[in-house]
Amino acid sequence: MKWPKVLILFVTLVFLTGCRTDVNVRIDLHRNGSGEVSITIKLDDEALAAAEVGGEKVEDTIRLDDLPKQGWTLGDWTRGS
Repeated sequence: MKWPKVLILFVTLVFLTGCRTDVNVRIDLHRNGSGEVSITIKLDDEALAAAEVGGEKVEDTIRLDDLPKQGWTLGDWTRGS
């Protein structure tokens, strides 16, 4: 799948710019073999500005639209303050 590569690239680029980025990946597996993966990425103001260069929001630049075709269910983006 493409999403891990996109996430790794995004985090690497932000890391190389010297900005503060915290990434938390949580994987919950159920007895029936199903599970949930949640990824939380927290960016400081400098990292967010670098990620949104060109005027696009981060939510619009990371493409996840191929995941539902592979059986994934996506939650909504939430922007903190």
